[in-house]
Amino acid sequence: PYMWGTIGIIYDADKVDEPVDSWDILWNPKYTGEIFMFDSIRDTLAISLARLGYSLNSVDKNELDDAVKELIKQKPLVQSYVMDEVKDKMINGEATFATVYSGDAIFIQEEAPDLNLQYVVPKEGSNKWFDVMVIPKGAPHKS
Repeated sequence: PYMWGTIGIIYDADKVDEPVDSWDILWNPKYTGEIFMFDSIRDTLAISLARLGYSLNSVDKNELDDAVKELIKQKPLVQSYVMDEVKDKMINGEATFATVYSGDAIFIQEEAPDLNLQYVVPKEGSNKWFDVMVIPKGAPHKS
């Protein structure tokens, strides 16, 4: 792999007066409209599964149904489901919380030095991701 990281929560610590150590914070009605979630079924479902104490890779229908029900309950709290645009939105202070890849968290923190942005991998666990590149054996240009 040429790059790896985690999925976690980036948040503005100046807007939060409680510990941010659990995925539960993203279901707290106190933060309605202050949450960006991944627009990615794999990553968002994994977060809900982890929050419920299930494997992030569960294929159990009951566990998956539970996780989906929790995401439906959470939906009114979420400002938007985003991917790359989360970077600009958090840099501009448009929300308190966002689910992000660790590499994006570092970029956001560097681009918004006036904000007290922190990154955490919640205690329930998270995905680790890897980016890799390969050159196929039969590639005409191997270097």
